[in-house]
Amino acid sequence: MPGRFRRFPRIPRIPRVALGAILAIALTAVPAGVAGAAPAPARPALNPVSPIALGLNTAPWDYIYAAGTAAAGGVDTIQPLLRAAGVDLLRYGGGSYADAYDWQTNSNIENCLPGDPTASFVVTSTSCATSDSLGFDQFASQAKAVGASSFVTVNYGSGTPALAADWVTHSLTTAGDRVALWEVGNENYGCWEVNNWLAKPPANYPGYLVNDFATCPQSTEGNAAGTQTLATSYAANARPFLRAMKQADPAAQIGVPWAFGSTVSGAAVPDNDEWNNTVLGQDGKYVGFVDAHYYPFFFGGATGGSNPTDQQVLQALMTIPGLYSDIRGELGRYAPRAKVVVGETG
Repeated sequence: MPGRFRRFPRIPRIPRVALGAILAIALTAVPAGVAGAAPAPARPALNPVSPIALGLNTAPWDYIYAAGTAAAGGVDTIQPLLRAAGVDLLRYGGGSYADAYDWQTNSNIENCLPGDPTASFVVTSTSCATSDSLGFDQFASQAKAVGASSFVTVNYGSGTPALAADWVTHSLTTAGDRVALWEVGNENYGCWEVNNWLAKPPANYPGYLVNDFATCPQSTEGNAAGTQTLATSYAANARPFLRAMKQADPAAQIGVPWAFGSTVSGAAVPDNDEWNNTVLGQDGKYVGFVDAHYYPFFFGGATGGSNPTDQQVLQALMTIPGLYSDIRGELGRYAPRAKVVVGETG
């Protein structure tokens, strides 16, 4: 999964891998009746899923998907597999990487972190910024080539509303680059994200460094107050992003991060209601969807042994209806027309 798996308190970074899942939604079709057989019992009507229900993640750093030769395991190998799998949507940004990425220069400030989160994205021999392998235009072209739409996470943490709006404009005015879904930042409810806006009003919280949990509001202020600080800052400072992107494209579908609570391990946020109520309460009218990152387990390797069993993993799927109902209930209060997207799952 290109987005790093996160929970609070600090967890170690995991290796990046290409093309992690967004969400696969499957509906079982009701079989046609058989002549002479007893009529099948009535079943509730099934709701159709979105035409972009099945997706995968990739990222600017994905040098494998950027490579053009089969020998490198690149596009020539991957594209037929994506097409055969019926992938409808490719998400671009790379999880936490999105908040350290400048699409215009195709560069990032990951090597500048945590000490210099305000570093320039200009790559020179003396700068800490670095260039990336998979630029947006190439990504969009490859997504279109397999019949997939694009889902883009814009840089909230170290970017600007103007940078985000320019990206929307570029996607509209460049053939083949149109984007189906936009999101303002990635998991900005947690202190693993670059979040330069914390130092500015209304939070006025200076000194925070990404992944330095000693400087995290949830450490210095306590869980509820710290999550509220993150939410208050995001709600106020994401609004100019939402407005600028909507001005660039009034039809744009723009989303914000949804925070799960401690019942969903691996994606847990302390006092998550502070985040969801504040962000949706203040920005709900601009929100086209919420992005819920669903990690019911946090482990690597095979199932069984010290890891959950196959049965436990499958049983976790039974929690989805309840979680979805909770999200819909919150959206009913603040953004009843908003949809639910699972931008990362594992």
